[in-house]
Amino acid sequence: MPPQKSRTPANVSMKHIAELAGVSLMTVSRALKDNPRQSKATRERVQKIARDLGYSPHPYVSALMDNLARTRSAPPKVNMAVLHFDPANHPPRHDYFDGILARAQALGYHAEAVLYQPEVIPPDRLRKILLARGIRGIIIMPALQGFASIDFDFDGFAAAAMGHSIVHPPLARVGNDIYSETFHALDEMVRRGYRRVGMISTEYVNSLARYLFSAAIMAYRSHVAKDLHLVEWAVPEPNLAPKSLARTRDWIRREKLDAIMCPAFSLLLYEILLEQGFDIPGELGYLHLLSYPHPDVTSLNQMSGFMGAKAVDIVVAAINRNEFHLPATPYIISVPSEWHEGRTLPHRSGLPATNRVP
Repeated sequence: MPPQKSRTPANVSMKHIAELAGVSLMTVSRALKDNPRQSKATRERVQKIARDLGYSPHPYVSALMDNLARTRSAPPKVNMAVLHFDPANHPPRHDYFDGILARAQALGYHAEAVLYQPEVIPPDRLRKILLARGIRGIIIMPALQGFASIDFDFDGFAAAAMGHSIVHPPLARVGNDIYSETFHALDEMVRRGYRRVGMISTEYVNSLARYLFSAAIMAYRSHVAKDLHLVEWAVPEPNLAPKSLARTRDWIRREKLDAIMCPAFSLLLYEILLEQGFDIPGELGYLHLLSYPHPDVTSLNQMSGFMGAKAVDIVVAAINRNEFHLPATPYIISVPSEWHEGRTLPHRSGLPATNRVP
């Protein structure tokens, strides 16, 4: 592939822009990088002159200079903040965070957990602190309780969010492909011979997933496997209270289910069903739609570390493009899960495995 050429006219340079704008080369450099340390009015004026002249930085040179700026600093400069919402958990002990740290280091960045606690440090004050420390990239961890808005001015930062819980402002984000993975789970359960399948979840998880689990079940039942008995049961509390537990147990018996799947991260349903006298996998097959702490449980493990790495890629790419503002059209990277083969979802005895759903 031939080297990429700059589209800038031969007689246009940063020096030319500086002369027309009546500012220094350093000011032009900061303005073209949308550096918030430069006044917004100057940034916009310099950027307009550059656009009018047809100036654009050479991508190879920009990447080289950015890399040199990072490697010259010793020790590494903190330039990426991971905002989280849990004051009792610093740094956040989450696979997202592990993936963020590893990928940031591989790209020459340093990421640091920063607690977002507006009642202690007002958002405007936090913004000034981050800018003063040279931080240009921000990754936002999921909110602790359901959906949340974050009152923070992202002008001057490249940002991305993890998961689907931050609803405002509109940010690029990385999350699990819930709908497709539910289809994958149902395909595999049917392939293994299960014909009466129930999903048990909680109202909280249902709402947090934007009801994508329920949507996938309805579509699968209506269009893919019409002869499959496929039902769902949602309990109102995060864990099964005695009253809900009895109703859930009776529901499983009444529906004559031969398999259960569960997407609730707050519900160790496998152990609960065993305690209730269900024989797994003899009587019931079991599939957890998230990572499960017991290795015997067959599950679809979210690739949390990989998702954290992709969030870093989003932020670094925006930094390299000098895009330090909220995107006009935020996008979502949907990541599949990994199948973990345990012992709880074997092929049903007497039924041959098939690669085709009914």
